[in-house]
Amino acid sequence: MRLRTPSFWYKKTIRGTLAGIALLPLSLIYWAGHVLNQIRIKPHKPETKIVCVGNLTAGGSGKTPVAIAIMNLVFSRGIAKNPCFLSRGYGGTLRRPLFVDPD
Repeated sequence: MRLRTPSFWYKKTIRGTLAGIALLPLSLIYWAGHVLNQIRIKPHKPETKIVCVGNLTAGGSGKTPVAIAIMNLVFSRGIAKNPCFLSRGYGGTLRRPLFVDPD
Protein backbone atom coordinates (compact mmCIF):
# COMPACT_ATOMS: atom_id res chain seq x y z
CA MET A 1 0.00 0.00 0.00
CA ARG A 2 1.48 3.30 -1.07
CA LEU A 3 0.93 6.20 1.32
CA ARG A 4 0.15 9.54 -0.22
CA THR A 5 -0.25 13.05 1.10
CA PRO A 6 -3.94 13.80 1.64
CA SER A 7 -5.24 15.98 -1.17
CA PHE A 8 -7.01 18.32 1.28
CA TRP A 9 -3.60 19.58 2.46
CA TYR A 10 -3.26 21.49 -0.80
CA LYS A 11 -6.87 22.63 -1.32
CA LYS A 12 -8.28 25.95 -0.20
CA THR A 13 -11.86 24.70 -0.02
CA ILE A 14 -14.31 24.42 2.85
CA ARG A 15 -14.17 20.62 2.65
CA GLY A 16 -10.40 20.59 2.93
CA THR A 17 -10.43 23.08 5.76
CA LEU A 18 -13.01 21.05 7.71
CA ALA A 19 -11.03 17.83 7.29
CA GLY A 20 -7.87 19.58 8.45
CA ILE A 21 -9.64 21.07 11.45
CA ALA A 22 -11.21 17.68 12.29
CA LEU A 23 -7.78 16.03 12.33
CA LEU A 24 -6.10 18.78 14.36
CA PRO A 25 -6.89 17.23 17.80
CA LEU A 26 -5.35 13.93 16.71
CA SER A 27 -2.21 15.69 15.52
CA LEU A 28 -1.91 17.51 18.86
CA ILE A 29 -2.19 14.22 20.75
CA TYR A 30 0.48 12.70 18.49
CA TRP A 31 2.73 15.74 18.99
CA ALA A 32 2.33 15.59 22.79
CA GLY A 33 3.27 11.90 22.77
CA HIS A 34 6.36 12.70 20.71
CA VAL A 35 7.43 15.45 23.13
CA LEU A 36 6.95 13.16 26.15
CA ASN A 37 8.94 10.42 24.44
CA GLN A 38 11.81 12.83 23.68
CA ILE A 39 11.90 13.94 27.32
CA ARG A 40 12.01 10.32 28.51
CA ILE A 41 14.81 9.18 26.21
CA LYS A 42 18.39 9.60 27.38
CA PRO A 43 20.87 9.74 24.49
CA HIS A 44 23.76 7.29 24.51
CA LYS A 45 27.24 8.68 23.78
CA PRO A 46 29.31 5.84 22.26
CA GLU A 47 33.05 5.61 22.94
CA THR A 48 33.86 4.83 19.34
CA LYS A 49 33.09 6.11 15.86
CA ILE A 50 29.98 4.72 14.20
CA VAL A 51 28.96 4.63 10.55
CA CYS A 52 25.28 3.99 9.95
CA VAL A 53 24.05 2.82 6.57
CA GLY A 54 20.29 2.91 6.23
CA ASN A 55 17.24 4.72 4.98
CA LEU A 56 13.47 4.45 4.87
CA THR A 57 13.48 1.91 2.05
CA ALA A 58 13.04 -1.63 3.36
CA GLY A 59 14.96 -3.42 0.64
CA GLY A 60 16.56 -3.19 -2.74
CA SER A 61 18.20 0.20 -2.30
CA GLY A 62 21.79 -1.07 -2.03
CA LYS A 63 22.44 -0.67 1.70
CA THR A 64 24.24 -4.00 2.09
CA PRO A 65 26.72 -3.48 -0.78
CA VAL A 66 27.50 0.02 0.53
CA ALA A 67 28.06 -1.31 4.06
CA ILE A 68 30.36 -4.06 2.72
CA ALA A 69 32.32 -1.50 0.66
CA ILE A 70 32.75 0.72 3.73
CA MET A 71 33.97 -2.24 5.79
CA ASN A 72 36.46 -3.16 3.03
CA LEU A 73 37.81 0.40 3.09
CA VAL A 74 38.13 0.29 6.87
CA PHE A 75 40.07 -3.01 6.64
CA SER A 76 42.27 -2.03 3.69
CA ARG A 77 43.29 1.35 5.11
CA GLY A 78 43.65 0.23 8.71
CA ILE A 79 41.23 2.87 9.94
CA ALA A 80 40.08 0.79 12.91
CA LYS A 81 41.89 -1.81 15.00
CA ASN A 82 38.96 -4.16 15.41
CA PRO A 83 35.97 -3.06 13.30
CA CYS A 84 32.68 -4.88 13.56
CA PHE A 85 29.48 -5.07 11.60
CA LEU A 86 26.15 -4.74 13.40
CA SER A 87 22.96 -5.93 11.80
CA ARG A 88 19.57 -6.92 13.03
CA GLY A 89 19.23 -9.02 9.92
CA TYR A 90 16.30 -9.15 7.57
CA GLY A 91 13.17 -9.48 9.66
CA GLY A 92 15.25 -9.65 12.84
CA THR A 93 13.37 -9.54 16.12
CA LEU A 94 16.12 -9.90 18.73
CA ARG A 95 16.22 -7.00 21.17
CA ARG A 96 19.72 -7.58 22.53
CA PRO A 97 23.10 -7.84 20.78
CA LEU A 98 24.17 -11.31 19.70
CA PHE A 99 27.78 -12.09 18.79
CA VAL A 100 28.07 -14.34 15.76
CA ASP A 101 31.44 -16.06 15.36
CA PRO A 102 32.06 -16.91 11.68
CA ASP A 103 34.30 -19.82 12.70
